[in-house]
Amino acid sequence: MKKVTSLTIALTLSSIMALPALLSAQAPAVPAAPTAPAGQATLADQCQKVTEKVDLKISNYSEAHSNFDTRSGAVIEKLKTVSSKLSARGLDVTALNANITVLETKRAKLSADKQAFISKLQESKQFTCGASQGQFKAKITEAKTLQKTVVASSKDLQATAKTIRDAVKALRAAVASSTPSL
Repeated sequence: MKKVTSLTIALTLSSIMALPALLSAQAPAVPAAPTAPAGQATLADQCQKVTEKVDLKISNYSEAHSNFDTRSGAVIEKLKTVSSKLSARGLDVTALNANITVLETKRAKLSADKQAFISKLQESKQFTCGASQGQFKAKITEAKTLQKTVVASSKDLQATAKTIRDAVKALRAAVASSTPSL
């Protein structure tokens, strides 16, 4: 058997004594929330989420695009400096200069692709989600295909940059091997 303490009995008695007061008190009236048709509320929520994602994607790509332009411009200038220094040492840098030109071309293509993607996303904002009779979705779909183009251009640019990096390493190794050691 359990040992019942006076404290347990007191707590039980006080809760029993308060029970009639709790039962007789009425709950405060809570105003009913305005009800919207079930499909409309979820559509509005979905549209809000989609437009927030589009806005976020536009800002992220715009920021990344400006950072890319800054970084890639600095890399190309650095490569030109390295090319001129290696040329001054008497090395043949025609292949490196040709690769730098290819890199500049691919950089311009990637930049144009990114700008087209951002523009297409901004065009989608002209249409109201849920009330544009498919035009909003069509613009988003077009933007997704442009995003695939951006990814492909980016991979192509990365491959070219790797080729240039390997060529520069080879030229630097040639410089190191041609320099007489003391």
